[in-house]
Amino acid sequence: MTGNFEIWKDAFGYEGSYMVSNLGRIKSVERKIADGRLRKSIIMAQSKHCNDGYMQVCLRKNGASSVQKVHRIIAFTFISNPENKPTVNHINGVRDDNRVENLEWATVKENVQHSFDYLGRKSTWYKRFGVDHPQTRQVLCITNGKKYLSPRDAASDLGLNHKCIRNVCCGQIKTLKGYSFKYIDTY
Repeated sequence: MTGNFEIWKDAFGYEGSYMVSNLGRIKSVERKIADGRLRKSIIMAQSKHCNDGYMQVCLRKNGASSVQKVHRIIAFTFISNPENKPTVNHINGVRDDNRVENLEWATVKENVQHSFDYLGRKSTWYKRFGVDHPQTRQVLCITNGKKYLSPRDAASDLGLNHKCIRNVCCGQIKTLKGYSFKYIDTY
């Protein structure tokens, strides 16, 4: 389906009311409305969702309006999904490029992995572990008087679970296998 030829199909779930094209456009179908007037076919205006950057369009069905993501309508209409994968991946990473050749069905894991492997995405915590991590706090083991750079460091040294050490530091539990901890305020 590559090339500049535009192919239109009935939109999945909106058959008879809307059509979608392999180039990522959506149009209403010419039809008579409830009062008998003829509603002409028009290309639907799309808008970019302010939070996630995906293109969306407002469609009507059975008298009710709903906002739908364009890439999902295109994928449901044009791309088979025999493995029933839940997400639609933009192959080139451009969220407003909804051409069929740029879309594929993916698992959530595949979608995220694609962003790291092919699009150069870096973790928000990239190179920020241990002391450099913004949420790391130093810990004092009250029982033995030893200071640790983080709950993880204390857990490693004492053979304990770092999450449980955090729970002790936060006051959710009093001790952990005989050890008592508290955060050393470094702010």
